[in-house]
Amino acid sequence: MSFREKAAWMCLLDTVFVWGAYFVYVFHLIVDRLYESTGTLPVFIGAVALSVLVNGFYAMLVRAKTRQEPKDERDLAIEAKSFRYAYHLLLISLAVVIFTPMFWWKDSLVLGLKTELLLLCFCLAEATKFATRVVGYRLGS
Repeated sequence: MSFREKAAWMCLLDTVFVWGAYFVYVFHLIVDRLYESTGTLPVFIGAVALSVLVNGFYAMLVRAKTRQEPKDERDLAIEAKSFRYAYHLLLISLAVVIFTPMFWWKDSLVLGLKTELLLLCFCLAEATKFATRVVGYRLGS
């Protein structure tokens, strides 16, 4: 595996597991109506810190063992395709979250839910970007 493929795998796994656990926790709070009384900022900061630490450690480990080649046409094509898929998903999901009225929630929960859904949109776009890169490197496109 090349350096860029290893980095894509690590970022994909980090996004899925760290941010997946964060969203499972937060959405359990929202469903149980505990979101307004429980601050999720420490959990968010913890998820960011864990993500930075895991990616930083892995980057140091991989950089020591794998030589990073300059980008060629294949790398640029895979990168362009991954950005295209990710930002199409981001645009559609943001439009759905922003323009969907939430009449069934109490007013205090709507802002929190919208905020978490917006963050989820960004995380899904990032996961799509990394998954597209992994598939692109695996299939050789």
